[in-house]
Amino acid sequence: PQFKGYVTPAEIDEKFKDTRYTLVIPIGPDWVTSKYAEVLMMGVVPFFHPTYDTQGNVLPLNHFCRVSSPQDFYDKMKFLDEVPEKRIQFVNLLQQNLIKNVTDGSFVYDIVNTSLANTNIGVRI
Repeated sequence: PQFKGYVTPAEIDEKFKDTRYTLVIPIGPDWVTSKYAEVLMMGVVPFFHPTYDTQGNVLPLNHFCRVSSPQDFYDKMKFLDEVPEKRIQFVNLLQQNLIKNVTDGSFVYDIVNTSLANTNIGVRI
């Protein structure tokens, strides 16, 4: 029910100018999309739905951006709203850690190398 049809990139950009937070939901259980990176580039804090990135490829499973319930989501937004300078610092930290290598694609190396290490292949790219 949350999908209401096509929204143009210009409409999305306009909406996100006044947005501080969003809930990133998967298109299928356990999936990851680029939405978290897209919203971070616009200064929006991405909170991860419980079924998003369940393998912890983007964020550790105990990360603040992961929410376990609607109340948890609201509590975290309220916390960040109460101290706006902390929210801005948090966005900057997330941008530095999650999207700094997005433009050249080098972030893929980190993901692949982590996977290779987890499977004890002993090769790095």
